[in-house]
Amino acid sequence: MKHLLKLSFLISALLLIGCARSFNPDVERGSGYDFVPGTPDIRLDAVGFITNEDETFLNVAIQISKNSLIYRSDFESRFAEIDIDIRIVDEKTSLSQNYQETITISDPAEDVISELYYFFNEDYEISPGYHRVEVTVTDKTSEKESVREARTYIFDPENPQTDATSVRLYGKNSSAENNEYTVITTYDIPAANDSILFELLISNKYESKALTVEARMIQYESDREPAMALSDRMPPPGSLKYVGLKHRNPTVIDQSTRIIEQSGSVQMQYYFETLPIGNYRFEVEIDTSGEENGEKIYKARDFSVKSKNYPNIMSAREMAEPLVYIMGRKEHRELLKIENPDSLKKAIDRFWLSHLQPNQAKAVINMYYERVEMANKFFSTFKEGWKTDMGRVYIMFGPPLSVERFHNSMVWAYTYNLSDPLYNIRFNRNRVPTEFFPFEHYLVERNSEYFSLEYQQEQRWLNGIMR
Repeated sequence: MKHLLKLSFLISALLLIGCARSFNPDVERGSGYDFVPGTPDIRLDAVGFITNEDETFLNVAIQISKNSLIYRSDFESRFAEIDIDIRIVDEKTSLSQNYQETITISDPAEDVISELYYFFNEDYEISPGYHRVEVTVTDKTSEKESVREARTYIFDPENPQTDATSVRLYGKNSSAENNEYTVITTYDIPAANDSILFELLISNKYESKALTVEARMIQYESDREPAMALSDRMPPPGSLKYVGLKHRNPTVIDQSTRIIEQSGSVQMQYYFETLPIGNYRFEVEIDTSGEENGEKIYKARDFSVKSKNYPNIMSAREMAEPLVYIMGRKEHRELLKIENPDSLKKAIDRFWLSHLQPNQAKAVINMYYERVEMANKFFSTFKEGWKTDMGRVYIMFGPPLSVERFHNSMVWAYTYNLSDPLYNIRFNRNRVPTEFFPFEHYLVERNSEYFSLEYQQEQRWLNGIMR
């Protein structure tokens, strides 16, 4: 309980959970994780569409982490009961719907839930215009609830103008039980998705005029490395470590041109196979210059391909990589050279058991990887949350006793003596979030005196005396 209280305080103080929904209405980036411990972990996506008969509707997709719910057992299965309240508001109307759902796990002895997420998807007939969607999910066992909000726009099919919906992103994992495309609700795409799909509707209201649709997949250069030690030198200004992500001069991965000659609403779909880990933008530009007062319409979806099961840690590779914070560099490099998953898992076990007693190993290992997963949810940016400076400090030291915020900096205090510089870790934000860079990119104010502090903390992990 004490740990959860400290954690909740950290989250409310920082307001740095994940990647925020785009400031730019023409560029979608998905919603943040917005996770608060002890409450249902949910993500929301809402997009407007138009049928072939020019009827407008809104699709609401909700993704719920099964591991964030409280289960009861009837000796044959485990089940969690949730309430889903959906409210859609526009200038003219307000629509409310309530759903009661039961999530069942057939094997009550199963420790790890194989299907991590429960997906809820529903369509609503709605008028054109701007809409606010508010979703509340309540765990009926704990009575804890989470609230998410999204805003969307549906163009008017009766308006004789060319227009387009937002770009929606789907992913498909062929090895999953449900081998279908599902909505990606966040900026992050787990690499387990072996194909992705982008979808939007374009409205051409003129039979005699064709539209030219240019689509491009581009990749941005970005920092993908784990955070440096707190005692290392600061990265130089302008370096990739310092700026994090560069939007200038992106690499074009793919581009295509399509011509729309028919009038009415046309569904556009673009498929891509697995992309390497990195940061991308899929963008569509529609040339309407043939129309009176026509301009180019621009729509895009930004996303980042991250580790296989992100933000969860499940595979041997995902378990091995974060050990860089408590392993020697050479030892860690040798560990990552092991390609066979079974051999890699055995090597990880040998590492932990070479330092810990068997009766304490499980608790320490669970704590370490729990913090890695929490860091992914709290500090995810253009790279995995555990790789950020805040993620490294959180994993190694846990949630701070207090957080003091300033204009472009903050201090995490790990002592009640706020004048002690060694146990008060300062972070500086070198880039203010904008519509082009919507990330909270904080770097530790590095100091060689942190060497002994990090070494002591590393030894606590390896000796099993973390608390």
